[in-house]
Amino acid sequence: MRHDHAFEGAIPMPETIAAEHPSVFALVVSDDSLLGWGIHSGDHVCVDPDSRIEQDSICVVDIDGAYVAGQYSFNDDGSGHVRNAEGLDVPVTGGSAELIGKVVWHIRRM
Repeated sequence: MRHDHAFEGAIPMPETIAAEHPSVFALVVSDDSLLGWGIHSGDHVCVDPDSRIEQDSICVVDIDGAYVAGQYSFNDDGSGHVRNAEGLDVPVTGGSAELIGKVVWHIRRM
């Protein structure tokens, strides 16, 4: 996983959070593909590249420079895929997608 913060569209975290969680960064959700998990367009998801990925974690993947978030699932062969609430299924291992990190917080846009 990447550990830099040079993600296009990444939002810096407040200093108080960044001091305790230096690898965490935020992205703005740009569509309603995560509505099934209560995450709306315009909300922020806080992503931790260092957090352990578990079955059914909400994660972010990079597909050719575009970020896609969804529920991560492990396959029997050790590979994985991410599925968003609309049913888009993206293979992560062995495909063109790179796992960025686990969504650890969600901030609702008001």
